[in-house]
Amino acid sequence: TLGNHPEITQNAIIPTPDGTALAANVVGTADPATLREWLAARLPDYMVPSAFVRLDALPLTVNGKLDRAALPLPDLTSAVSSRGPRDEHEAALCRAFADTLGLPRVGVDDDFFALGGHSLLAVRLVGAIRRSGIVDDPASVTVATVMTTPTPAALAKRLRTDPESDPSLAPLLALRPDGELPPLFCVHPGFGLAWSYAALLPHISPGRPVYGLQSPILSGAPDPVRFEDLVDEYVRRVRTVQPHGPYHLLGWSFGGGVAHAVACVLQREGEEVRFLAVLDAEPAVPLPPGEATGFGDDEAREHLRRAVAGPSADDPGAPDVAAELGDEVVTALLRARTAHEFLVPATPFGPFQGELRCVAVRANADRTGRAAWAEHCDGPVHETAVDHEHDDLLSPSAVDDIGPLLGSELNEISNQKGTDQPCTESEPQGSSAASPHDAAAPPAPSSRA
Repeated sequence: TLGNHPEITQNAIIPTPDGTALAANVVGTADPATLREWLAARLPDYMVPSAFVRLDALPLTVNGKLDRAALPLPDLTSAVSSRGPRDEHEAALCRAFADTLGLPRVGVDDDFFALGGHSLLAVRLVGAIRRSGIVDDPASVTVATVMTTPTPAALAKRLRTDPESDPSLAPLLALRPDGELPPLFCVHPGFGLAWSYAALLPHISPGRPVYGLQSPILSGAPDPVRFEDLVDEYVRRVRTVQPHGPYHLLGWSFGGGVAHAVACVLQREGEEVRFLAVLDAEPAVPLPPGEATGFGDDEAREHLRRAVAGPSADDPGAPDVAAELGDEVVTALLRARTAHEFLVPATPFGPFQGELRCVAVRANADRTGRAAWAEHCDGPVHETAVDHEHDDLLSPSAVDDIGPLLGSELNEISNQKGTDQPCTESEPQGSSAASPHDAAAPPAPSSRA
């Protein structure tokens, strides 16, 4: 793609030294900012190089081939935009971004996640902003605030114009509200938060909106009594954003069973579900009495810490996640985790009519892989086994493996199906039909992580 730019005569794309990003070595007259913008309009975010190195000519071996060893080490600070802050407020936010990311400077238009940010660093950034005195009300800055306004300019504007509006615990979290393609709906894991799905954004086409479905418990609703009630609530939320299919659904852990159930209900109502993927999730099925034992408080808090911080949770410099989130939020998360642990359907959902993609932690593959999902799906079940911990599946290292897989499959589905535009010209068919969970079905035993 870069070779098609009219001002570039040669280029070589290589990984950065730490292997976390791409660097572009270019021969031509175009400046890095222009090239970055040009590529961003044509490629998914994760394919846009983080650094650009301008050369008079590419180094060659005596055989006339590219001499990769002679390519200069990229300056990762070249990923930073040239536009500086316009006032002290933006300047303070730029310094907080740069300090958190370990960069010498950050421009006002630079995206926190494009520069290497992730959920743990977002927690650190929120803590830094709250402690710095940049904002009058520290509680107005949350992880979700950073995820939905990830540049210093956007964050400054948000805090000036609408500091009270905090979507971090809302039932529907708009991780990326804009785009012409049908949205991807991501269902929360056991603690009820969908924040971590922001790590997938660089791997998903910029034209596809992404929404997180979060537990209603976090915004003050009573605990759901039945699994079926929760599924019906999530179907309503999805239809609020997108009244008709094709639908695209993703769920992690507890959210995988919910995503599958939502997909089954949408199909029963006459809608097309074009994409369904689950991350290390067991099917939602009835459990024998007494099998679900739940977590003790200390164990649940440890799971929460790792779910937010990922594999860096044990680093000496890792923040106290509970302290950063606040007692009120932690209490709501623990309550949600307890409620969801015992929330199982009275009868199995499905089977889902179509293909299902499951990503399974290798150690859990017997419970979360193809064998576990085959009877709940009438189409092919594609399994990918990964060597990561369950709580770390949306950490930076795991997303490097999972993100390109999900992003490419979403793109492939869109290309195969044509325009992939949602249908809006008619009412959903069969909306008066009973939900799958209203039909009698024998309970099936399951192990539950």
